[in-house]
Amino acid sequence: GVAKSRTQQDSRMNQISTEPVVSVETLADVPDHVLKGLPEEVKLLPSAVDKTRLGVWAVKPIFKGRKFGPFAGDKKKRSQVKSNVYMWEVYYPNLGWMCVDATDPEKGNWLRYVNWARSGKEQNLFPLEINRTIYYKTLKPIEPGEELLVWYNGEDNPEIAAAIEEERASNRNKRNSPKAKKGKKKSQEAKNKGKKATDKNQKTLSDITPADMRDPKEGHKQEDASPSVSAVLSLEQTAVIQEMVNQDTLPNLVMSSPVHEPHTITEEKQETIVCESEVLEEREEFEEGEEEEEEGAAVRTEEEGKGKTAPEKQGWHMPVMSEILSRWYCSFGKCCATGDCRVTNNITGLELDLSRRLHGQHLAKDVVLKAVQGFLETPQPEKALALSFHGWSGTGKNFVARLTAEHLYRDGLKSECVKVFISLFHFPHPVHMDLYKVQLAKEISETVQLCQQSLFIFDEAEKLHVALLDAIKPYLDHYDSIDTVDYRRSIFLFLSNTGGNIINEVALDFWRAGRAREEITMEYLEHYLRMELLDSADEGSAHNRLLEENLIDFLVPFLPLEYRHVKLCARDAFLARDLQFTEEALDEVARTMVFVPKEEKLFSAQGCKSVSQRISYFLP
Repeated sequence: GVAKSRTQQDSRMNQISTEPVVSVETLADVPDHVLKGLPEEVKLLPSAVDKTRLGVWAVKPIFKGRKFGPFAGDKKKRSQVKSNVYMWEVYYPNLGWMCVDATDPEKGNWLRYVNWARSGKEQNLFPLEINRTIYYKTLKPIEPGEELLVWYNGEDNPEIAAAIEEERASNRNKRNSPKAKKGKKKSQEAKNKGKKATDKNQKTLSDITPADMRDPKEGHKQEDASPSVSAVLSLEQTAVIQEMVNQDTLPNLVMSSPVHEPHTITEEKQETIVCESEVLEEREEFEEGEEEEEEGAAVRTEEEGKGKTAPEKQGWHMPVMSEILSRWYCSFGKCCATGDCRVTNNITGLELDLSRRLHGQHLAKDVVLKAVQGFLETPQPEKALALSFHGWSGTGKNFVARLTAEHLYRDGLKSECVKVFISLFHFPHPVHMDLYKVQLAKEISETVQLCQQSLFIFDEAEKLHVALLDAIKPYLDHYDSIDTVDYRRSIFLFLSNTGGNIINEVALDFWRAGRAREEITMEYLEHYLRMELLDSADEGSAHNRLLEENLIDFLVPFLPLEYRHVKLCARDAFLARDLQFTEEALDEVARTMVFVPKEEKLFSAQGCKSVSQRISYFLP
């Protein structure tokens, strides 16, 4: 099934359609293989939801529960994708986020032309991830003359949640079927066979002579049938290694001479190599594409992946040598899409979660996404990124900080690349500020040395003592490095309640003028917010001083939440606990909150804070 955004399951799918399409698609642009691959129930016609694109229309009735797919496209890293319009993103445990990109029509299939629904009423398809492959499934019967429209609202929709659970149950049954058990038995036999061959080929590196390492064209013609290094390593790895061969810069581990003292591969090293081969198998599995059904993929991965460890020949074609080269290559951090397996940088997932789970904060969503994405896409930033979140308590500042950590790092807030500081908890006593300064500087320095892209979150930033400015400022300023350490890829989030009153006043003025809160622009609100914060810059807060010295890159305002937003928070709380709810129950929860001002009773004084606890009072 499709992975939940906050349950840290193994896969997730994301697709964004915000980029404008310059030209209008026509049937003349559709490749022949796409037209031939269309199911008989559908045809391609101009879309009703996007006039610049073609859409998929039903010409015959399509029953509920019909599954189409898989979605086809080029498999590539996120950094290689130039457009998000025709792309799905899938998480691989050992590879990070990888993309299935159908921007090129020649690489995709007819599912490329299925457009996004503009509302829940329009949606008739939802996506499913099965064995890291994407399918579309009908949510309801589709009649002739209806356009097929998809949207990913995960398991928030009870009907979709039920369909996903049904798909999971079906996959579990398939894994336990006689066919799957037979496949597992075959793959275990292949595994054992590969292990025996690997054991047979365990020998000292000094036994590999230069003759073994020469080009196959020069000799050993019988080796042509054996897998080469490029069959085990990726094209990128092979290219890098070949370049180093040409420059005679391969490590001594590979270029050992027979006159050297033998270097035997110990049992411990062999175990490490076997572990590394599992990473290679995952990469091979992705590059070759997976089968439509889970047990089929398992059999193929074992038979092909493990089978490649059984050649009898030596030299460059030895699997042990391939694994050593791959292990050496991966030591540079290039086996993950981001270069660091702890870092995922899933911006598409962050945008999707902010759209679905952050309520009433159109400004915060836009500023955070643009700032973080722009920063991550800059090859050499001039300084660390500093965002300052402002608004009343309970409006979503901590929530957005947590989502940012979860989508930029594999382990979220628990990542060793993420540090959270709470002012009055970590720095409570003014008399110890000199000690706190040393400890804070050390913590920041050690974290960045451990993770070049680090995230530092300062909660209750308005209570940071001004003496701590000396510890924080050097890491936010325009320095290439400090003590040879480059801090310019770090991200700092400051969470503060200051500015909340002026933000609320602007929101209230718009409401009194009969204007929607969504009409509030960042240009309009930032002017008032910045003046309010600078006026309080002399109150002894390090956070305010950072703003005064222009070290904060973006102010992020969080608007006060209205009654309808509190109801959405209550809905999310019920769904998070897998509880049934009614509109009446949501109203009851919302009515327990205090709303201000006294006359209008428009904004929740506590935002959505304590909503998740309050629903317990309304359970049967």
